[in-house]
Amino acid sequence: MGLFSSRAALLFLFVASAFADQIVLKNGDRITGTVVKKDGANLVIKSDLFGVITTAWDKVESVQGAGSVYVTNKEGKTAQGTVNLANGVVEVGGATLPVADVNAIRNADEQKAFERLQSPGWSQLWAGTGTVGWAGSAGNAKTL
Repeated sequence: MGLFSSRAALLFLFVASAFADQIVLKNGDRITGTVVKKDGANLVIKSDLFGVITTAWDKVESVQGAGSVYVTNKEGKTAQGTVNLANGVVEVGGATLPVADVNAIRNADEQKAFERLQSPGWSQLWAGTGTVGWAGSAGNAKTL
């Protein structure tokens, strides 16, 4: 019975990792999770076990994506698909570009938020506050 549960647990871990992004850092560390975004010099990954992990982009050796992401190059062109980074080259949605040309990587939620900020509607991004005040005085004062 113990051998069966050990095999089942190992199979579960294998299947779970098959549907997650695999990130390998240059020091050999491996992170399994979901790529959230790469903006600027950092890559943000969400791991089920460790929560949100932020690492420097130049410390990433390879990425093997399982889910669809949006990759934007320096010219602002965006490609969508699973991302694979190896040997200094990023492949996404049939497009290939050098790692140095990657400006941003975003998952679907981050891309939606980014596009909303680029062209907000007239009712979006407004914030305000209101105050109501009342002051009064009453009384009878006599001075001699």
